[in-house]
Amino acid sequence: MLFRSIFRQKNTGPYTKSLVEDATERAMEDTDPCLKGVSGYRKKLKPAVVKSLEHVTALVESLGEPLQMDGVGFSRDFRLKLLFPSAEHLSRVLRDDPNVKRLRAAKTAATGSIHALLVMDYEEKSTFGTESLGNIVTSNVPQVAANFRNHRLLDVTRDAQETLCLLRRRAYDQLLQIALNLITRQRDKRAGLERRHTLLQSKARVLERAKGGFVAATLSPPVNTAELGREINEIRNELAKLGCETKADQKHFNLLVEVLGTPQKHLWSDPLHLIVDSLGIKRNPGDADAKELTFSRISTSQGKNAVACLVRIPSE
Repeated sequence: MLFRSIFRQKNTGPYTKSLVEDATERAMEDTDPCLKGVSGYRKKLKPAVVKSLEHVTALVESLGEPLQMDGVGFSRDFRLKLLFPSAEHLSRVLRDDPNVKRLRAAKTAATGSIHALLVMDYEEKSTFGTESLGNIVTSNVPQVAANFRNHRLLDVTRDAQETLCLLRRRAYDQLLQIALNLITRQRDKRAGLERRHTLLQSKARVLERAKGGFVAATLSPPVNTAELGREINEIRNELAKLGCETKADQKHFNLLVEVLGTPQKHLWSDPLHLIVDSLGIKRNPGDADAKELTFSRISTSQGKNAVACLVRIPSE
C-alpha cells in the first residue's frame, strides 16, 4: 500500500523513485485523471510531490508522544481531564468506536496496546463563575471555558508505526482533497459561465429576429440590448482567461502543483497553548490553581481545524 514502506522509517528522505511515482499517480487519480494529458506531468509534478511527502512526514512527527487513553490515564493525566468531561465519557468514546471494538474482540495472539489519533473540535465558551481575592468571593464573574467536543478516533491499529504511516497517508490525501476542491471550483465556474453565455446568446438572437416580425416582440422581463451585449463580452473575456479545454487542464494542473508544492499553506499544525484550572476555565499566567498545557491543532486553508493527540489504548 502507498507509503507504507518508506513511512515506517524515521527519516524524511531521500524518497524512492517508486514511492514518488506512486504518490504522483495517486495525485492525478484522486484529483482529475484528465490532467495526465499535460505533457511531462510526472517530471513537472515531482518536486511538488517530494515537498508534500516531506511536509506530511514532519507534520505527523510533530504530534509528540501518545497519551494513555483509559481510566488510569484519566485519573493521572490533567490533559485527559481537560479533554474529556468525565472518565465515563472517555470510556464511551472507546466503546462506541467500531475499530477499537473490532480489535479488542479479535481472536488473535496480538497483545499490547491499540494506537490511534484522537481528534476533537475545540471551542471557547463564555460563562460566569466565582473568583476569590483574599477573603472576598465575587460571584457572576465573566469567564471563558476551554471546551473539547466531537471526539473521534482515526487510523486505529495494533501497531504504532502503522498508525503513523496511515496518518501520513491521510495528510497527503487531505492535500489532494484541497487541490480537488480548487479544481472543481474552477470547472464549476467555467460551466456556469458557459451556460450563462449560451442563455444570453439565445436572448440576443430572439431580439434580433424580433426586428423582422409583424409586431415588435419583447422578452419578459425586458432586456436592454446594449447591456446584453456588454454582459456577453464580459463573459467571453472571463472564458478567455480560463482558457480552452486544453489550457484549462494546464491551469488545473498548475493548481495541483501549487497545493503540493506549498503544502504548508494548505495543511499545517500549530500549538494550542492553554492556561486553565481544574474546571477548564482559562486563567492568567501565574495563577495558583492554573496549569499550562499545549496541544497540537491541525488546520487547513479551507478554514477547518481540529485538535489532535496520539493515544495509546489498552487492549482490554
